[in-house]
Amino acid sequence: MRPLRPLVFQLIAVFALLLGVARKVQIAAGAPMAAFGGFPDEAAHFIGGVMLRDFLAACLTFPFPNPVKYATAYYTHVPYFAIGVWPPVCSTAGKGFGCSWPASPAPPRFG
Repeated sequence: MRPLRPLVFQLIAVFALLLGVARKVQIAAGAPMAAFGGFPDEAAHFIGGVMLRDFLAACLTFPFPNPVKYATAYYTHVPYFAIGVWPPVCSTAGKGFGCSWPASPAPPRFG
């Protein structure tokens, strides 16, 4: 049986390597200099994440809102949002990220 500590260090090293490769690809593609608007539906997907966050916050109250009625009412106020367009894993990850940060196009500031 292998000791656990070297395995953990190997996993951390592989993660750091892959993170570095991903960062190099982003830099090569010009991602740090890109602004919002590179993808035509970007705003709609961002608003979809905000709607999901607002819906989950509304679910903390009783009675629970009907999801279809909530989305319809949301659409009357913000008519440009997209949900269910991407594959489930991408959509869930994006919406989860949208739920964990404030609803602002500005990047979070640390420190």
